[in-house]
Amino acid sequence: AGDLCRLQQMGRKYVYVDDAGKPGSEWVHENDAALAFARNMAGEGIVFDETPREGKINLKAARNGMLLVDERRLERFNMVSGVMCACRKNYSLTLKGHTIAGTRAIPLYLASVDFDRALAVLEDGPLFRIQELRKAKIGILITGTEVFQGLVKDRFEPIIRAKAENLGCTVVEKKIVPDDREAIFRGIRELISHGADLLITTAGLSVDPDDVTRKGIVDAGARDLLYGAPILPGA
Repeated sequence: AGDLCRLQQMGRKYVYVDDAGKPGSEWVHENDAALAFARNMAGEGIVFDETPREGKINLKAARNGMLLVDERRLERFNMVSGVMCACRKNYSLTLKGHTIAGTRAIPLYLASVDFDRALAVLEDGPLFRIQELRKAKIGILITGTEVFQGLVKDRFEPIIRAKAENLGCTVVEKKIVPDDREAIFRGIRELISHGADLLITTAGLSVDPDDVTRKGIVDAGARDLLYGAPILPGA
C-alpha cells in the first residue's frame, strides 16, 4: 500500500504487471533484443556489457582510434519500428573506454516481426568499429623568413609536437626555412630522407606573389592539393 501511495504522489495512477508467464513466440523481451542487436553491431575494437539495463546496452571503445560508422545501415536500422540506436559522429577520435553508441528495444516486448527486420539490417556485418591510428613519423617544416632570421619566435612546433605525441606519433625532424621556393623544396626532401611519412608545414598562405610555400610543396611532389579550405577566419 505504501508503494502505491508513493506512485500516486508521483502522478502514476496505473500499475502494469508483467506476470510470470511468457507472452509467446511472437514477442521478444527488451533485454534479449538489445543483447542481440549489440552482438551484431559491435565490430573490431568495440566491447559491451552483456547485461542490459532496462532494455539498453552501451557499446564502448576497446582501444584508442577512429570511430567508423556504417551510416546507411544505421539509418535503415532506426527506420524499423520499436528499435533505436544512437552513436557518436562518424570519424570521431575515440579513446579506450569511451561510450560510442547505445541501442535498445523501445517497448518492453518487441514484436518478433520487428525484431527480425532489425536483425536483417545487421546481417551484412557490424555497424561500428574502431580503426587504429597509424603511428606516423612526422616531419615539421616551419616556413617564414622572419622566423628563419630569428625576428619572430616560432610557436607552432611545440603545439604540433604535443598533439602528435598525444596520438602516439613521433616527430622525427624539424626544419625552419625562409620564404624561398627552392629552400622549401629542399626542406621537404630532407624531411622525407630522415624517415618522415607525414609532413606538416606551417605558414600563412595568401595571394601575395612572394607567398611561395604552396609552390615549393608542389615542386617536392605533392599532388591533389585542396587550396582554400571552407573555414573562416582564413581560407
